[in-house]
Amino acid sequence: MEEPYGFFGALNPTGHDAIYFARICAETPIKLRRCAANEPGSVFTRYQGIAGYDWVAMPLIAYLYSVEDPSEVPDRADRKTVTRLRERYHEAHLLSLGEDLPEGGTFQRGWNQLVGVAYERRMYAFRFATTE
Repeated sequence: MEEPYGFFGALNPTGHDAIYFARICAETPIKLRRCAANEPGSVFTRYQGIAGYDWVAMPLIAYLYSVEDPSEVPDRADRKTVTRLRERYHEAHLLSLGEDLPEGGTFQRGWNQLVGVAYERRMYAFRFATTE
């Protein structure tokens, strides 16, 4: 569970749900596969208006920090750094959702809410034991 994002969150602090799966990886934001032994899984999230899809899946590290490898997570990040990391990840991995996909902002949701969420939200995680 995550705290609300942007202007809407200030008006309606209901938050957002995202589901993390340790053994399901995102080949692309809309194509899934079983994770290899060393992969950390992916986060499934739902945002209205993301290229017409009902859900998208993002690799865990990218979802949290807008980078591919944990070693790339900055020790400190200001707004400019976060924007640069998000744009770089978008160019490398999210164009498969369409080049006209809105970035998102104060009033409009977009691809920027799919990456680097740990920079702007508090998150609460609940863990449930499951079987394969």
